Amino acid sequence: MEKPPPSNRPCNTLVTTDIAGRMMPPNTRAARVWTTATWTTPTWTPVARKGVLATVAGKSVVVVSPGYLTEKGIEPPKDAVGSTAETVIFVLIDNQLAGYVALADRIRDDSKEAVQRLQQAGIKVYMATGDNQQVANAVAKELGLDGVFAQVLPDQKVTIVKDLQAKGQFVAMT
Repeated sequence: MEKPPPSNRPCNTLVTTDIAGRMMPPNTRAARVWTTATWTTPTWTPVARKGVLATVAGKSVVVVSPGYLTEKGIEPPKDAVGSTAETVIFVLIDNQLAGYVALADRIRDDSKEAVQRLQQAGIKVYMATGDNQQVANAVAKELGLDGVFAQVLPDQKVTIVKDLQAKGQFVAMT
């Protein structure tokens, strides 16, 4: 796999190892961190409703939601907060908190217009997302949505649809 192009976007925290397998210190702030180790496809499995587990270079690497940390009794770092448009996920290596990453989605340019056109046709527009409430509210506000369901897991989205249908609502999802 080729090395990705450099990025000038600072990351909250990146976790990597050098070629000798030494861990980078947690909470290192850097514009770019790259490991020179050979890329291989790790064996990975989902962590039900929380994230993903992989074995990388013989180490257990778990990338998970804040809820996973709570379940395991792990205190997240005090500075592990994203902006109103970011969701923070955590990285554990061999069951030790190694760092976190703030993720953000970019709203497509045509989304706001699409929402407005649906609303002008008398259609209420809601969003069901796995993002945290703060991020979901920021996106909903920017798009002018009628409502939002945040921190929703995939199986919970089905429940939301069924609940709305039980109330006589017609539901369409994209």
